[in-house]
Amino acid sequence: MINASDSGTGVLFAVADGELRADGPAMTGRLEVRPAQTGRAAEVDANHSVPLAAFLKHAKATGQPYLVLKVGREHDKHVYGKLFALSKRTKAASLRAPDYTGFLEFTADGQRAQSKVAGWRRRFTREPGQEFISLTFAPVEVIDGNAECRSPLPI
Repeated sequence: MINASDSGTGVLFAVADGELRADGPAMTGRLEVRPAQTGRAAEVDANHSVPLAAFLKHAKATGQPYLVLKVGREHDKHVYGKLFALSKRTKAASLRAPDYTGFLEFTADGQRAQSKVAGWRRRFTREPGQEFISLTFAPVEVIDGNAECRSPLPI
């Protein structure tokens, strides 16, 4: 299980054309979780890899595509989020700047928290034309009413 204080990395791969379903995910992958609380280390060590699915949606107002993220095992409670492609990138933009940004949203006992998600488009070196999205996520802290990321993410 993943919670709002965790951070980690992940990956998303496109579902093969022959396996796509109208109500199914467009991409699937996994998140590797690094627990923030040392007391949870044993729990997360045993289950540090969490399934991730991404469903393609389009914004009603603009028609722009985005991904709805669903994190969790089949019978566990799921965490949901969104991932948006950054449409305007300049030549001056660093290679470290993400191609995608978004969030994961956690709700527990009436409380809501978010983690920032950043993604980079990557290519397999051994298989030309094959791409995937490399992800990183980290909690967001609210300090004096402003949300700030506690991690070294570039966003």
